[in-house]
Amino acid sequence: MTVGPALEMWSRQTSNYQSDGLRTTVVLQRAFTVTLSSDDAIENAYSATGLPQVGDSYPGTSAVIMESSSIERVGPVFAIIICSYRGETGPLGDLSGNPTDTGYSIRWGVSVEDAEIDEDFNGEPIANKNDEPIAGIREKIYDDVVYITRNFLGVNRYALRAYRRAVNSDVFLGWPPGTARLIDDSSEAIFVNGAIAYWRVSAAIQFREPYRTTAAKAWWKRVRHEGFKVRDTAGATPHIAWDLGTKSPSTTPVLLKRDGTLADPLSTSFSGADWLEFQTLGSLPFNALGLI
Repeated sequence: MTVGPALEMWSRQTSNYQSDGLRTTVVLQRAFTVTLSSDDAIENAYSATGLPQVGDSYPGTSAVIMESSSIERVGPVFAIIICSYRGETGPLGDLSGNPTDTGYSIRWGVSVEDAEIDEDFNGEPIANKNDEPIAGIREKIYDDVVYITRNFLGVNRYALRAYRRAVNSDVFLGWPPGTARLIDDSSEAIFVNGAIAYWRVSAAIQFREPYRTTAAKAWWKRVRHEGFKVRDTAGATPHIAWDLGTKSPSTTPVLLKRDGTLADPLSTSFSGADWLEFQTLGSLPFNALGLI
């Protein structure tokens, strides 16, 4: 007996929508009746004319795809086939909408770093009573981190790589230039009928508080200015630093002013030392990423 055509049943149609603020995921079910011979194997029902196949789009959509189907034989010559669909919809659950029009989601968190510090809360150098620096004092540094997810039709990973070595040159989510840095990103391809329909892109951006520096230098590296050589005057040729007490070359780094002279020629006071800041990252417009 020839397997009869698949006829859709209205009584077993179901739908379920879920949203995470960025995208709306829909799960749909369709059911079909199929007639077949009593001695046919149940899987013969899959050959019925008009029956959708795994990978087909739900009628009228581009990103809701049939994932699976199952057969229930309810009589010798009668079977019901359940077809299950899943995918993403447009804004407000519009099945015909484009998933890239769904906007974006934002989640804020905090990054905590246990870092060694060289100044106290009031900006005074951490030192003993003889103005010698004390190493090993640590403090927890808290930075805001934003996690953004958005759908795109395409992703240029080569262009994105430059942002991993850059800070923001523009105001981004209210933070001034120099404070934001891309610390993580991912791109997931969503396939429909064997082709990429769109990309789900996620990015994590950390905002560094410009503590005791300017916003533009928030991500710059800072070290105490010290060394084994010293200049007698600004612009003079550097020479080995001498220990004024032993009248011999210093066995520990001496603290220096920004011009390379001794921080305090009389006592080598720690409080007179300067700090050096070094730029290690470039600068790019973060709004050009299109995440928000």
